[in-house]
Amino acid sequence: MDKVRRQFVSIFDAWNTGASHTDIYQMIIKWTTENNKKIPKDLLPEIKDTDELKEIVEQFIFGVRYVPLRTYFQVS
Repeated sequence: MDKVRRQFVSIFDAWNTGASHTDIYQMIIKWTTENNKKIPKDLLPEIKDTDELKEIVEQFIFGVRYVPLRTYFQVS
């Protein structure tokens, strides 16, 4: 498993072990920032200023918005 996918999976592991929305949000931001060039742009929906932190995290983990991204990295 490559580094990008390992980091991606670690976000879901954090969710499954009860990490806070804030911690997971920070993991998501770090992952997307560090791996910007390795993530297909069309798979990463834009985070809008009006999106709430809890909504962003829940969409990333199990929402419809991020299904293509989870499929690409084989996490469902």
